[in-house]
Amino acid sequence: MRIIHLLLAIVIIVIGSVFSSITFNDELTNTIIIRTIGVIVLIGGAYYLKKKVVIRKKPVIILKDRDNEG
Repeated sequence: MRIIHLLLAIVIIVIGSVFSSITFNDELTNTIIIRTIGVIVLIGGAYYLKKKVVIRKKPVIILKDRDNEG
C-alpha cells in the first residue's frame, strides 16, 4: 500500500512541475494562472508524500549497560 501512495505522490508532483513550467507566449494572465495552479498542485503532492509515505521514526529504547554499573 505504501508503494501505491508513493507512486501517486510522485505523479502528483510531476504534474505540478509540468504545470508550473508551462509558458504561453503573449498571454501573461494565462501563464500566471497555470503556474499558480502548478505550484499549488506541487505543494499538495509534497504534503501528500510527507503525510502518507514517510516512515515515522520509532522511539529508541535505551538499555542499561551492565558492565559499567557502579
